[in-house]
Amino acid sequence: CMNDAGLVSIRRNWRYMPDQLLLTAENQASDSSNISHNMLTEMDLTLSGSSLPPYRFYGREMEIFDLAECLHESRKILLTGVSGTGKSELLRQFLLGIIKNKLDIKISVIQCSNSIAEGFLKAFPGITGTDEEDRFRKIFSLLKEESSRPSVIIIDQNIICGDHSGILCSEDAELLKAIADLPVTVVMASELDEIPGFTPYHIKDVSPDAAFLIFRYNYGKILSDKEKNALDLFLAEGKIGHPLTIRLLAKSAVCRGVSIDELAGLYGAPACESDDTDNDIGYYIDRIYFHGSFSAEELFFLQLFASLPYGTYNKKELQTLAGTCGMAPDLSSDLWLSPDSDSGSNRKNTNKQLNNKKLAALKNLTEEGWLDETGSGYSMHPLIAEHIRYTLKQIL
Repeated sequence: CMNDAGLVSIRRNWRYMPDQLLLTAENQASDSSNISHNMLTEMDLTLSGSSLPPYRFYGREMEIFDLAECLHESRKILLTGVSGTGKSELLRQFLLGIIKNKLDIKISVIQCSNSIAEGFLKAFPGITGTDEEDRFRKIFSLLKEESSRPSVIIIDQNIICGDHSGILCSEDAELLKAIADLPVTVVMASELDEIPGFTPYHIKDVSPDAAFLIFRYNYGKILSDKEKNALDLFLAEGKIGHPLTIRLLAKSAVCRGVSIDELAGLYGAPACESDDTDNDIGYYIDRIYFHGSFSAEELFFLQLFASLPYGTYNKKELQTLAGTCGMAPDLSSDLWLSPDSDSGSNRKNTNKQLNNKKLAALKNLTEEGWLDETGSGYSMHPLIAEHIRYTLKQIL
C-alpha cells in the first residue's frame, strides 16, 4: 500500500526524493573552492545548512526574487514578521542561491543566539585583538576593504535577547548603526519591527495554495480528491497560512493517525474570529498539544526544551541539563547511560530501557514537528517553546 508507514516515512523525508538525491550527488562532486574563497566568516551550519530543498520552500518565490535584486544595490533590508513565518529559512534559501549559482560575491554570515555583538565576534574567530574593541575595528576594516567587490552580510537575529521588550541594547544598536553605514548589502531577519538605517520587508503568511502544499508535504500521504477538498476547506475556514502552524498540524496529524476528515473536529477554527495572528497561532498549538497523548518521556522533553534558552543541544548536554533542572528526577537520572558501563544484569537492563524510551521520545517529538534535529543535536522553535510555557502556566 502506498500509504503504509514505511513509504510515508520515506516520502516525508526530503533527503530521499529523487531530485534531491541527484542534487546531493552533484554537490558532492562539485568543487567547493568558490564557496570558501568568498566566505569572510566561518559558515554557521545553523544558518547555511538549508532545512528545505529550494523546490520545497513553497510560496516564497517573490521574496527570494526581491532579495536577489538587492545584491548589487548595497541596500539594508530588515525581514520582519510573526515568529514562525520562515524568516530564517528565507535567509538560508537566499544564501543557498548565492552559493549554488556560484555568484562572485563576498559573504558574511552572522548567527545571533544571544546578542548581535557576540554573534558578530563569533563569526570572525580568526581575527584577534587586544580586546573586543580592537577586534571590532579589525573586522570592520576587513569588511570595508572587501566592499570594493559585491558583498553581502546575512544576519539572523530572530531571538530577542534580554526581557523580550523589542528594544536593542546600546551595544547592538551602535553595532547595527555601523553595519548600516557599510557600502555592502545587508539582509537581517529579526523580531524587531524597525531598525534605523534598515528598510523593513514584512514577511506575511503564505498564500492558500502554498499552505495547501506545505500541509501535504509534511503530511506525507497520498490524498484522494475528496481528502484534498476537505483539506482545502479546513485551511480556508481556519484562515491558516502560518507555515510553522501548518507544519505542526500536518506532522502531528499523520503521526497520531488523524485523518483529513478528522482535522476539523480536533483542530477546528477558533469559535470567535480574531485579528490577532499570535492568538490564532497559539490556539492551534494549544489544540495540538492537548490532543497529543504524550508519553511521560515526551512530556518531560517538551517541558525541558520549553524552559531552556533557544539553541541546539546534543544528547550529552541534555543529560546534564535534565539532571540539574529539577524536573522529573525519575526521568532525568541515568539519561543515555550505557548498559555496558555498569556491572549487574538488572542494572544494565534498567539503563537500557531508560535509554530506549528517551531516544524514542526524542525521535517521536522530532517526527511530530515539536523538535528540530540537525547533525549537532535537537532544538525547539522559540514560538513553540513560548506557547508551551504559557499553556503550562494555565494548567498549573
